[in-house]
Amino acid sequence: MESQSVSNGLVLDFMKTLYNEEANFEFSEAEYEQIGSDLDEYSLAGMAYYMLRDSDRWLTLPAQLRSKLGSEFEYLVQQNFVIKVETERILNIFEKEGIEVIPLKGIPYSERFYGHFAVRGTGDIDLLIRQSSLPHAVRVLEELGYHFIEKDNRGYHEVYYRVVSDGSIPLLVELHWSIDNPRLSEIRVEDFWDSALPIKNFQYIKQFNDLHTLYFICLHSMKHFMLSPRYIIDIAHLLHKSGEDFNIQQLLALSRKHHTSKRINAALSIVYDIFPDLFRSLKFNRRPYKIKPYYDVGTSNEKPYKLFLYRHMFSMQVYENWKQRFTYIIEFFIPPVSRITHLLAGYKVKSLWSAYLNYYQQRWKNRIVLKRK
Repeated sequence: MESQSVSNGLVLDFMKTLYNEEANFEFSEAEYEQIGSDLDEYSLAGMAYYMLRDSDRWLTLPAQLRSKLGSEFEYLVQQNFVIKVETERILNIFEKEGIEVIPLKGIPYSERFYGHFAVRGTGDIDLLIRQSSLPHAVRVLEELGYHFIEKDNRGYHEVYYRVVSDGSIPLLVELHWSIDNPRLSEIRVEDFWDSALPIKNFQYIKQFNDLHTLYFICLHSMKHFMLSPRYIIDIAHLLHKSGEDFNIQQLLALSRKHHTSKRINAALSIVYDIFPDLFRSLKFNRRPYKIKPYYDVGTSNEKPYKLFLYRHMFSMQVYENWKQRFTYIIEFFIPPVSRITHLLAGYKVKSLWSAYLNYYQQRWKNRIVLKRK
């Protein structure tokens, strides 16, 4: 079986060429076939299609790849349109109710930074609200037919869902009141609200400035261990859009203030390795890391323990201090009670002790199944 690192490296080479308008695509027939598959798997097909379709380089791609990218974009148009309509419905009601909200990622993010709602595949609606507005926002969602799923065990968001009329697409809404685990950073979310600007024609619907957008995307990507090329491309695209005027030193200063410096530096350093040209005018000093990013680990589906080790060793390296690392370890081995009760919904447990015992049994069984697949 071909290693994941080879596949990831190929799709990243393709995306690197895509962002260099003077470069030509020079891949073999077999490589183009793999690239098409990977662009689909990592939700990059819509972006590749949208950025290339009107350029001279579009016709240099194999017909089969062009057809695949076009089909995937049309699929995203249909899928994202449902989410777009629902996002706008929720935001309009929040505006009417006077609830301040900042959309995170999703449709508004795609339209703002990519130019079209179907460029990035999305499956949910992430909204940042003030914690004091949570009861009001929840009441609005419940009136729209949403139901509570879970409260995040790290204490900064709740998840709600609603099934559309035909029952084919469950819509998820995540209400955040911070952008990171409060036990793993010292982020003052008011700083983000103070600099947020209302979106055109709205008073209460706002958006991050470019600096805070990149900061959030870096944190979000690190939350997912940079496991997918998509996270690398998300950061690279923002740097590409910002251009030479972006103040990366201001971003790094903010991360030091919030005790997230190692995570932000790690995210930028990983992107630097793939897209060094984006950093030429930014005066960024890449930091060396002993743990290679996942796309270079070479983990195959036959060896899930490598992914397990990578996630935790990488986390140990990018948290700011031993307090954060210890918190991460404790939350992994001894999750909060709220997390346990959610994961074991439907199981009969007689006590807190039996709940934890049942949880560890289920987690061990899942790892055995994963190893056998």
